[in-house]
Amino acid sequence: MAGVAVAAGATFGLLGNLLVLTVSALYLAASPRTHTTAGLVALVPPARRPRAQEVLDAIGAQLRWWLIGRLVAMAAVGLIVGVGLWLYM
Repeated sequence: MAGVAVAAGATFGLLGNLLVLTVSALYLAASPRTHTTAGLVALVPPARRPRAQEVLDAIGAQLRWWLIGRLVAMAAVGLIVGVGLWLYM
């Protein structure tokens, strides 16, 4: 019975963590500019805030292009695998 309790606890813990992660991701994705400006840039000395915002904007742009590249790569792999499986059948 102890094994079942441990498994149930681990399962509910995982589901709880996934819920928190999903809600946090959606909250941050809804208005990322607010969180970067109000949060990270506010930690920088006032004289350096314009440069900090510039750096964060550059990082955001690079991450966007990286994600687009990953999406294209995944779509290409999915298409190639799908066509290969279709031809195999």
